Formats: sequence, structure tokens, C-alpha cells
Amino acid sequence: MSVVACANSSSSIKGLLVCLVLSFYLSGCAESGSPNDYGTDESGDSKGIVAGAAIETGDEWRYRKGTSAPSSDWISVGFDDTGWLAGSTGIGYGDGDDTTVLADMQGGYVTVYTRKVLSYDGSVTINSLDLEIDYDDGFVAYINGQEVARANMPAGQPAFDTLASSGHEAGTTEIFNLDGFINLIGIGDNVLAIEIHNRSLANDDLSFSPRLLVNMGSMPPPTVSLSANPGSVVSNGSTSLTWDSTDATTCTASGSWSGSKATSGSQTINALTANSTFNLSCSGPGGSASDSVSVSVSPPSAPLVNLSASPTNLPFNGSTTLSWASSNTTSCTASGGWSGSKATSGSQTISGLTADSSFDLTCSGPGGSVSDSVSVTVAAPSMPVVNLSASPTSLPFNGSTTLSWTSSNTTACTASGDWSGSKAISGSQTISALTANSSFTLTCSGASGSANDSVSVSVAAAPVPTLSFSATPSTVSQNGSTTLNWSTTNATSCVASGDWSGNKGVSGSETISSLVLDRQFTLACSGAGGTVNNTVNVTVVVSNNGTALMSWTPPTENTDGSPLTDLAGYKIRYGTSPGNYNNTITINNPGLTSYLIDNLASADWYFVMTSFNASGIESSFSTEVSKTIN
Repeated sequence: MSVVACANSSSSIKGLLVCLVLSFYLSGCAESGSPNDYGTDESGDSKGIVAGAAIETGDEWRYRKGTSAPSSDWISVGFDDTGWLAGSTGIGYGDGDDTTVLADMQGGYVTVYTRKVLSYDGSVTINSLDLEIDYDDGFVAYINGQEVARANMPAGQPAFDTLASSGHEAGTTEIFNLDGFINLIGIGDNVLAIEIHNRSLANDDLSFSPRLLVNMGSMPPPTVSLSANPGSVVSNGSTSLTWDSTDATTCTASGSWSGSKATSGSQTINALTANSTFNLSCSGPGGSASDSVSVSVSPPSAPLVNLSASPTNLPFNGSTTLSWASSNTTSCTASGGWSGSKATSGSQTISGLTADSSFDLTCSGPGGSVSDSVSVTVAAPSMPVVNLSASPTSLPFNGSTTLSWTSSNTTACTASGDWSGSKAISGSQTISALTANSSFTLTCSGASGSANDSVSVSVAAAPVPTLSFSATPSTVSQNGSTTLNWSTTNATSCVASGDWSGNKGVSGSETISSLVLDRQFTLACSGAGGTVNNTVNVTVVVSNNGTALMSWTPPTENTDGSPLTDLAGYKIRYGTSPGNYNNTITINNPGLTSYLIDNLASADWYFVMTSFNASGIESSFSTEVSKTIN
């Protein structure tokens, strides 16, 4: 069919007339008719793509004056052009034939940007696409952001101030075939964007008049192919369905599968237990098509199971390993001498068998159930045997021995005699600090009874303790000190008596101070072998010139009658007139009962005493005593 001519293409009209035609022709479409017969939209920005002139001369376009560069995505379908101007083609100035006149373009800008949105529903195919345009001076055209045509423009992406390559007067339409760009048109909205450039800023005219011509045909009917691999499976087996289709937009499964499917793909069908038929119906603009495939399923095979034991003859309390394998099964269950769910193949050790046992295994699968059994013989239990020994068997007093024992055919052992408690069926234990002859017994029990063994150890008599005791020095002057030293062997405790007292360590030393009279110190030390005593004497050399010996009895109670438990010491006060005590001696030893004051000048001397406790609280004065020093 021939391209519809531009209505305003007469050469009698001065100036440039741009006619852009994208024509979509339906098979058998008539060549005549009003513009609306070819899809012209007189009401706004968007119109449908139908057979004939999808864009006609006089249609309204969105346009922008090229005083600056637009957003880089102005050629995309998603660009928002609601802020642009709207006007019908032709668009231009200077020729007197423009519907939309750009009166400010000469000397103001060299480029006009235009857009037209088209809608396509995909109900029929686009067979051919043509752009018919009458222009002055150059242009670049885009569909959905991709350049599809260019005339009288330098190479590269034009800028807003790029000039056309040369002058090109309107009045003769040119057709640009766009069949190679049909694939750019998608279902829904599409945009044809054209930028028109003048050859100079001072040029006295510009024209833009486009048409879009479309040739359309019927959509082909869809095809669909469905196959199964394998086509025959055993019970509970799987097959892979593979399908492909053409000219289809949706596919739906039925029969032994269901749901929406992609227009091509594959899917594995598992656990088939019966013959199955799979249907797939695919639809598209040209209609629908379907295909089917059948898969035959063989009946399940009968299950098989084999169970064995190794060994089958065991000692008492012995072990055997059960091993099994099965085929055509999905589960196994144990009974008899074992129990529970088992894997369809495996092994398991059974321990501690004390009697003849039978083990059963039942396995099931799609083809039914099958069982197998195995028996093991267990020997009678042996009598228990126990052996107990001691090393060494002859010990020193307070010595140690190690008991060692073994047993067989036993499960538990108990100690008695000079040891006790539950014991392992074999082991060793050290017995320490033995002070007397001892006997140890071990009784072990098993399935067939019990047995015992004993061992005795002899312990030597305890050694007699010894004591070394001395006083250094053994002779002291008045108010002097001596140090008592002692050491022992084979003793566990010591007790002082005589002029000292109390429990003492088995070795040590102690200083005795303020000695004014001869003293006798006794120490008795005891151990397992008996008691030993020793005494030391300390002589005090007394001077009779200028001395006064004070003796007293320690207090035992407080003034309120309560027991005195924290006596800390004494104070002796003295002077040369009654009641005038200008000399003080402090004694921080509550155990002393006498003290010698020396270096007293010739005079009558008067003495009193006080005691004090650990808190420093002092008693009242004692009765005053006196002595004349010549």
C-alpha cells in the first residue's frame, strides 16, 4: 500500500513544511479516510498506535524552546513533560504556514524540543514503521530514548545551541524507514521525541511537520510443546517436564499438575505412584494452544531385607554386631532383643548380653513389608575370682601400705575389715598412718555369685619419745632472764609445770624474765610410745644491799565480783614518804608474782601496787608496805 501524502505538501506554499509519518498498515486496510481513521488524536498528548497514520499533521505535541538544555532523559517515555508547552503541528516561524508560531525564536534560540506519547496494546503485530517529515533545517528523532533518524545534523549528541549542518528548506517531505526499530515499541506508552535545529540564530524561518505511518497485521496464534523425560518411571519415581511456547503470554497447567507457569521452562515432578497425564494450555493475542504428555508408572518392587549377627556365640556379658541391608524400603523397625526405628541399612553393636537373644527387623516400602531375624547364643556366667595383695606387709609405726586388687566375672566390689566402702572391680589404694596390725578384706560379686580375699599387715610398736630441755643461762642476777629451749622425737604433745605452765609445742623456746628467786621448770612430752619428763633449775643471785623484794597474789575478779579474764600486768609505785610515790615500775607480765627492786638509797621506802587489764583500766592501790634501807 502506498504512503498517504502530506495534505500540505503543495509546492505553492512558501517556506518549510515538516510532515512526520509513522505508518502502521493493517493487511487490507483502505488507503483513504479522514485523519481520525488513521488514529489521529485531536484531544491531547497521547494517542493509540493503530493502522495508518498514528501521528498526523495537525496533531498536538508537547514542545520546549531551546533557550537551555533540557533534562538528559527528555527522550525517555517516563519523562514528565507536563510543564512543557503544547501546540499543533506544523511548528515554526517565518513561512506563514505554521499552526504553532514561535515568534521569539529568531535571534533567541536555535533548537526546539518536541515529544508525542503513543499507546500500543499489542493486539496486532507491527509489520512496518515509517517516519514522514517536512523540516527546516535539521532534526534528530528518538523512539523510547534511542535515536532512530537524523538529517542535516553534525555527528554526535546535539547540544541546545548546536546548529544544523546547512540550510534545508521545507516543502518536500522525506520518508525514513524505521522497520529496524519496531522492537523498541512495547506494550503500553511509547514516546516519539524530535529535536529540530536551525542553521543559525539569525535565520528567518524554521518548520516542523511530522507524520507516523504504521502497517499492522494479525497476531499469529501461539504454539506450545510439552515433553516428559523419562516417560516411564518406577513407583515413587520422578520425571522432568520441559515446555516451550511461541506468541504466548500466559500458560496454565492442568491434569496431574496445576497452576500458572512461565511461557517456557522445566519442572521436576517427584513421588509418582500412578500413571499421570500433564496438560499445558498457553494463550496469547493470537489465541490459545495446548499440549499434553503422559508418564507411565510401574508398580513398586517388593522390599528385601537381610539381617546378620557377628559373632553368634558369645561369652556371658559379651557383645555382637548386628548388620543389615534392605532394598525397595523406606523405613525399618527393630523388635525382639532390640527396638526402635532403624535406617534402611546399617550396623549396631549390642553389648552386655547375659542370655540367649533373638533380634527381629521389619522393613517397609511402597511394595509392602518384609522381616528377617537372627539369634545369638550366650554362654553361662563364670564364677567370680578376686585377688587382693598388700605391699609392704610389714610396716614401721605410722607407716603406709598399698593395697592392689583384680577380679574377673564381677560387677561390684565392697571393702571390709580395716577399710570400707564400694570399690572398683580392679584398682589400688594406699592406706596411710597405720599404728596397729591390720586386716583388709575385699568381696566382689557377679552374675554367678561372689568371692572374697583378705590380706594382713603387721605394724611395729610405737617408739619411745625423747626430750632435750635446757635453760640458758642457768644462773641469773636479780630481775634477770633465762631462755628455755626444748626439742623432742616421737612426741605429739608437751605440758609445762613447776614455775611455768600450759601446753607447749613439741619443740620451741621461751624466755622467762624478771627472775628474783630460784626457779624450777618441768616439761612432760608424750607420744604413742609413752611419756618423757625433764626438769631444769635456774639460780638467782640475790643482793641484800639496797633491794626490796615485792611478792603478791594475782587478782581473780573485778570490783563488781565478775571474773577477771583479761589481766594484763602490774604497776609498783614507791617513794621515801608515806603516800608519796614518785617512782613507778610497769610489769607487762600478768604471770609474775614477785619482783626485786634494787639500787635503793639508804632511807625508809614505802610501796603500793596496782593491776591493770587489757583495756588499760587500773585497780586501786594495794595496802602500803615499807622497808628501811641502811
